Amino acid sequence: MALVYGPIIETLIFNMFLNEIICKFLNKYATIIISSLVFAAIHFYSLYYVFFAFIGGVVLNTLYFYCKINWSMYLAFFVTWLLHFNHNLIGIILNK
Repeated sequence: MALVYGPIIETLIFNMFLNEIICKFLNKYATIIISSLVFAAIHFYSLYYVFFAFIGGVVLNTLYFYCKINWSMYLAFFVTWLLHFNHNLIGIILNK
């Protein structure tokens, strides 16, 4: 679940949906911050985890915008999902 479905659902919600809505009203930098804050808020296991989820959200959202602007929304989705997948995979491996 944490490897495949979680990153797919979160990429759809926070990158393809939330970013696209917020970006209609604000610039991409404000969009990245707001979307990353919401992403961090749903990962509220501890303040430590929220902080690193926010940093991860900034990285993923920035990557999404970069790929979307330079290539396409679909490639941006795939690259963002793949990075999120790899991040979760490393976390699972290190916890065992």
